[in-house]
Amino acid sequence: KCSKLIESILIGLPIPPLFFMDIGNNSYEVIDGLQRLTAISNYILGNQWGALTNKTHRKVAAKLSPIVDESIQGKTFEQLNPEQQKKIKRSTVTVIDFREIGSEDQKSKYLIFERINTGSELLNPMQIRKALAYGKFMSSLYDAANSSEGLKSMFGKQYLNKDKHVEFLLSTYVTYPVLRGEYTLQGQYQKYILNDFCEE
Repeated sequence: KCSKLIESILIGLPIPPLFFMDIGNNSYEVIDGLQRLTAISNYILGNQWGALTNKTHRKVAAKLSPIVDESIQGKTFEQLNPEQQKKIKRSTVTVIDFREIGSEDQKSKYLIFERINTGSELLNPMQIRKALAYGKFMSSLYDAANSSEGLKSMFGKQYLNKDKHVEFLLSTYVTYPVLRGEYTLQGQYQKYILNDFCEE
């Protein structure tokens, strides 16, 4: 998909818009489009596909896969001709930004994400949390869930692919501070409780 995105830019196809949430102080949170942003930046910077920050400069630079036009197959950004490099660097992407409008912003952020992704492959609540509340906690949660053979053995392959084992671990993790009175619930229903916890 990353390679197809770069090919789309090179042949002049428009890139789907990015959705940002204005969180004040000249700061923005990516609501939708993180994968597009990282794919383009990783390719230009010579990072491996999937690297999440510019700090992780990998030894193996991203190369375009065999599913793109044969003239650019297997090429890193540095191996493209100067005209192609310029086209990628000068490409424009539409950015739509939402502004904070009240105390329900965290909930509205999830609602916006769900709505703009309606019609494409539907993400479940855990996958949405991963996209919107990404950080050290989310990263360590996924690492712990994916490295636990005991936990993974409780779920079939189709549920593992939907991150159900991660959501189960998250639910268990959140239950303990709730029962001890160390975490105050902001609302009801598991989905929203887990959303709030991940944001916090």
